[in-house]
Amino acid sequence: MSKFNDFIFESLGPADQFKKIKLMNEGNKDEDSDLNVLVLTTESKKHGEGLFQTASRVDNECKKMGIPSYILLSDTGKLERNEDGSYTAYNLGDPKGFHVHQDKTIAINRGSSLGKFNSRNIISQLERGNIFCINNRTTIEICSDKYRTILNLADAGVDCPKTVLIQGERGIDAAVEYLGNEFPYIVKTLQGSQGVGVILVESMASLRSMLQLIWKVESDTELLLQEYIKTEFDVRAHVLGDEVIAAMKRYVIENDFRSNYSQGGKIESYELSDNEKEICIKASKATGALWGGVDYIIKDDKPLVIEVNSSPGTEGIEKATKTNIVGKVLSWASDRKNWEKVAEEIGWKEMMKINGHDFVAKFDTGNGVDCVLHADKFTIDEEKKTIKWVTHGKEFKGVFKGTVEVWGAGKESEKRPKTSCDITFDNIIYRDVDFTLDERIDVSPILVDRKFMRRANVSINPDKTFVITVKEE
Repeated sequence: MSKFNDFIFESLGPADQFKKIKLMNEGNKDEDSDLNVLVLTTESKKHGEGLFQTASRVDNECKKMGIPSYILLSDTGKLERNEDGSYTAYNLGDPKGFHVHQDKTIAINRGSSLGKFNSRNIISQLERGNIFCINNRTTIEICSDKYRTILNLADAGVDCPKTVLIQGERGIDAAVEYLGNEFPYIVKTLQGSQGVGVILVESMASLRSMLQLIWKVESDTELLLQEYIKTEFDVRAHVLGDEVIAAMKRYVIENDFRSNYSQGGKIESYELSDNEKEICIKASKATGALWGGVDYIIKDDKPLVIEVNSSPGTEGIEKATKTNIVGKVLSWASDRKNWEKVAEEIGWKEMMKINGHDFVAKFDTGNGVDCVLHADKFTIDEEKKTIKWVTHGKEFKGVFKGTVEVWGAGKESEKRPKTSCDITFDNIIYRDVDFTLDERIDVSPILVDRKFMRRANVSINPDKTFVITVKEE
């Protein structure tokens, strides 16, 4: 961002918050780009109604890389679905918005976006729209729930400090007994970040009185009790896909037990051993994070993972390691081979629409060639490269793409004409889907192949039919 823009941001007051975002988004036109970035975030009260540091970093790095980007304030913004199944993202006061499409958009969902239902629903909309998200809603929810994170880590065989969920005031004694009756302990709220919601207690009396006070103010507060392991530092490692891209040592703050950079902790670059790298990658994957911040301490030369952050900050670690973390994330995400999307569960039979006509489609994971469409009859005009056919009394016309040899299960082959159609599935239009024509009497008129399933990003439940569509009467 230019110094001129920085000056404007500093000059604007809190009432001009939407002008700030609008100014950042100006010029980020994506009509001619095959890749764009949507940053889902909220305002930071800490930064005077401005953006969180990492959200700003993503926007700035996109500008350097020539990637159109858009900052969407998820608590006040919205997504509107277009006729072709794509979306347009809008902030308040922005009538044009930003095009979001399954084949070109990277959505970077920051942790603050989970704070309100509207924010969470936007993430779900992105996933339903088959948008590549870093990270998806399930991962964000796992990481924001410290006990759920511990359970996932335990299932993956990752060692953690001994932890127990406190089930109300009557469960205090049982929780302390489970941990071995050796104070001090750490009390944590299930949700919290940057060291907020973490308390050190040094006796049963202080534990009981502190919990009673918390529950008097908010009776539904859920808490963890965790063994306290005295250490001079902890480690934050950023895991991107299958690789640790940077790590820093965070020293415990003087006269405190926390080590968070946001709380003033001293930081420095840290080189992980091969064992530490393996543990961090395993921990990140246990939560489903594509980009995760893994925190751990070392006890008796053994790493113990404290938590995994699905929206790791970049300010401290970029400063400590002199590494362009955001640039690495964007470069990695720009490679579509790294795209992992949340598959939508469907039945093994669903409805599809071809030229406005509804047909039952069977999804066959064993079909790796082309989709198959029933044809009562067909005629081919090889000179014009066209084919006409009739399916259940409905007439169709398409491009003749030649004849292909298809092998059956009995190792017998047959020749079928090939064409392509635009189909509508789950209210999304898929252009130029390849089909072979065959006589499919007394079975589903459409047999769907694995290529289309990957394109639509669906997961087949073999026990269900018509999960997301309504069966034709």
